[in-house]
Amino acid sequence: MVCLNSHETTAVTAEMGRDQPLGWPHFQPAQVALELSRAGSRQPLRVLWGDSRRTLPGYWIKAGPDVIQEFDLIFIDGACGLHGIYQDLKNVFARCALGGMIVFRGMDRKEVRWRGQYHPRLHGLWDRLQLRYPGFRYLTAPFGREVGLAFRML
Repeated sequence: MVCLNSHETTAVTAEMGRDQPLGWPHFQPAQVALELSRAGSRQPLRVLWGDSRRTLPGYWIKAGPDVIQEFDLIFIDGACGLHGIYQDLKNVFARCALGGMIVFRGMDRKEVRWRGQYHPRLHGLWDRLQLRYPGFRYLTAPFGREVGLAFRML
């Protein structure tokens, strides 16, 4: 929706594997780019292949007009596990533009059924990020839905 309604938008994705049909819900950049083109979007979809903990910082180190130094909207998918998620989140919080938004999806879990059982929200990372990045306003979906939004205010 953003690409179709904002012609100045540059879309960038960081993907671990090859672009191959893995089935839903896996992201397929070539298919997304094709669908955007069919819908009338003329912006290219930039794909950074490899581990995002290396590719995103490497992307931002590059100089030039094609490198976006701050972003307005980013989606971090933490549903696949904790490996590297906190580093990814720290990288993107540091590059979020004033007024920008970070959307983080953790793993959806069923409600806690045992009294006193610890159940961290959003992998337990959201509280740590609020302490580290106080210039954001944080919103969290109701219990059981692991979605968090962070808006950069300062």
